[in-house]
Amino acid sequence: MSNSSDKASRILPVLSWPVVLLGALVLASAAAVALPAFGSIGIVVDGRVRQVPAGITAAAIATDALCEASPGDLVSVNGALLRAGQGELVALVRDGAWLDPDAPVFAGDRIGSVDGANTTETVVTTSSPIPIPVEFTGTGALCEVKQPGAVGIRRLVVGEISGNVVTSTVEQEPLPLIIQRSSPSNGRKVVALTFDDGPWKGQTGKILDILKAEEVKATFFMLGSRVRKYPSIARRVAKEGHEIGNHSDTHKLLGRASEQMVRNEIRRAQRTIREVVDVTPKWFRPPAGSVGPYVASEARKVKLRVITWSVDPQDWRASKPGPIARSVRKTVKPGAVILLHDGGGDREDTIRALPWIIHNLKKQGYTFVTLDELYD
Repeated sequence: MSNSSDKASRILPVLSWPVVLLGALVLASAAAVALPAFGSIGIVVDGRVRQVPAGITAAAIATDALCEASPGDLVSVNGALLRAGQGELVALVRDGAWLDPDAPVFAGDRIGSVDGANTTETVVTTSSPIPIPVEFTGTGALCEVKQPGAVGIRRLVVGEISGNVVTSTVEQEPLPLIIQRSSPSNGRKVVALTFDDGPWKGQTGKILDILKAEEVKATFFMLGSRVRKYPSIARRVAKEGHEIGNHSDTHKLLGRASEQMVRNEIRRAQRTIREVVDVTPKWFRPPAGSVGPYVASEARKVKLRVITWSVDPQDWRASKPGPIARSVRKTVKPGAVILLHDGGGDREDTIRALPWIIHNLKKQGYTFVTLDELYD
């Protein structure tokens, strides 16, 4: 039994050597095949020798800064740079033929590169509104809509990224808003004093004192924000028999404002005056007299008549009361609407000029009325 065992132990090592040798040869062969895939090869790119990974593609050479050429840029429809390097890729040439980006590159290849072309952004077609133009006819302070107007339509072809216009075509012409200006036509020798931008602490009260002493009624165009700040002054104006008009909520210029802004400015001021003073204004004076389509339409919706002025002494910029009073005297006519300010800044010159204005106009035979009385 022991002899058989010894014999087997001597035979097994002899038989195992061929197996081991065969395995080693297989592994060496596999390594020899796999080695080039993980090694490097030499190629010539734009006249310079480069060592690159074996199995590299043309696209990798173009994007790995191995060549002299550069990719193109993404440009706008008018040729301006939008994004550098985001145009067409670098193109490669081997043996006079263009290389497909997925084509493999082999050892010893001589490759040339060509700059990528610029790519122009895509264009989109869109429509944009053409604002309603405003046309005025006649003269005077009262503004009445004779034609409401309509928005036009413009068809645009624009760059998708830049927004630059390629073509612009008017598909529908806008219809103008026509506003008729007028003054009272009855010939009465009357004028309306109006005051903007209040109520104002320390100033509106002084003006009220003068009007009371002279037995003159006026119209005060108030800002909603100021009424909320000085409610007691606003109530005093109404209590003493003066008319209160809407002058917007915060004095934003509304002629070119959005429809939503116009609505908010007019309606919030209207609501504030009604709730605080218990008076519903009938008149609206747009800040700076800036009348636009939305101003006209919104005023009509809330039953407000739009009024500007016919006499403007620009008291907000005068340095002395004399020029203010003289400007009124020189430009006043029967039915005039005189613009003055009780707020918006220091109005001490206006306060000092007011008695002169009243005395001079009375001397000329004028009677002072509110806007309701003027346009009755």
